[in-house]
Amino acid sequence: LTPNQFEVEQLTGVRIENINDAQRACGILHDLGVPLVLITSIIFPTNAQQSQDSMGVFASERFMLQNVSCGIETESYEDEQRILYVPKMPGQFTGTGDISAALWLALTADSTSSLAQKLEQLAGTMNAIVERTYQASLEKLQKQGISSLEEPKDEATRKRIVRSREMQLIQSASDILNPPLRFQATKTSER
Repeated sequence: LTPNQFEVEQLTGVRIENINDAQRACGILHDLGVPLVLITSIIFPTNAQQSQDSMGVFASERFMLQNVSCGIETESYEDEQRILYVPKMPGQFTGTGDISAALWLALTADSTSSLAQKLEQLAGTMNAIVERTYQASLEKLQKQGISSLEEPKDEATRKRIVRSREMQLIQSASDILNPPLRFQATKTSER
């Protein structure tokens, strides 16, 4: 499951304001039978780990453990949770959630990589795609005499800005096939 912060809050009823809230929300989804949750973007109101210009990407995986003691089999679980922070790019980019979900599906098909490695590959690839898209958008808009950092004064300009941010997937093929490692995932503390 690959919700963003708003979506996971709606699904679980947990307002996410810190890592403990993200852990609790993922725990609810795990309890419902979802073994792997990726929250594609989290912006905490206040966090010493996260700067104002970054957002968190949070992954949680539940492993079922089988215990046998005195001939009695019991089940328990263990959650592994990782977070990393990536820089926010100015503006809004349509399609990042869909691209993240597709990349995550491909990355999780690889059983040899750890959760941290998958998260780092995803973040590196998404950052490269969005960064390339942002740069291409600036160039397109500059040719049209539009500053993408200003609020559009009319609907036609707003539409040009949105169209200029078409995700640069073809141009990012090498980053998709060979994910750049730009960020390090850290293990979250126990709840």
